[in-house]
Amino acid sequence: DISISDSLIENFPTPFFTVDQNLVVTRMNKPLEVLSGYSRNEVVGKMKCSHLLPTAQCNTSDCLLKQSMEKQTAIAGVKRIFKNRRDEEIAIMVNASVITDRSGHVLGGFEAFQDISEMERAQKEIEETRLRLLQTEKAAVLGRFAAGLAHEIHNPITGILNYCDLVLMEIGDDHRLRKDIEQIIEQALRCKDIINNLSMFNQKSLIPKGIVDTNEIIKDCMKNCVHYSLCADITLTSD
Repeated sequence: DISISDSLIENFPTPFFTVDQNLVVTRMNKPLEVLSGYSRNEVVGKMKCSHLLPTAQCNTSDCLLKQSMEKQTAIAGVKRIFKNRRDEEIAIMVNASVITDRSGHVLGGFEAFQDISEMERAQKEIEETRLRLLQTEKAAVLGRFAAGLAHEIHNPITGILNYCDLVLMEIGDDHRLRKDIEQIIEQALRCKDIINNLSMFNQKSLIPKGIVDTNEIIKDCMKNCVHYSLCADITLTSD
């Protein structure tokens, strides 16, 4: 019987170990040696499972082997993260159960588990790809909205500028309203610049990288935010 059980453990396709009542490892197979980085000569009869497979739940009431032996029941499909000998974090799916004699007396427990690190990484990549696609879709929607908004606002601004030019031609250089009309033109041109900036959201290609003057960028940002200073509770400063 001993040789048969040893053969079963050794040839079990996934990492596997058994413990006694004190959670000291009594047997382990080759896949577990590879995954943990420990040889069975270092572990069997010398090391507790909390040292072999340290997790955040070790030495707590959440220890699966403790629960399994206390309740004399199997626990399957629980995700855990443990650190191997190289201090690498590895995600595993754990199945734990109890070992008893014929009279039901608890002799120890065993755990078999699956390395799901690759599965976790693949799932993470899928989620990151999904988020990138979602952001791309949002950007496309924003681009279409910005393009439509720019088109709708561009036409009346152009009309304002044309009428201002006509008024300036009529009133001459010395008219008292000339400065007011010129101020209208300046603000309308500012609006036109803002609309042109919005239209960049609809560009399919990214703006090429290059050397820029950050002071000029900050000045442009300040211009676009100057309306906030009209609120009583907001002061806009630049340092």
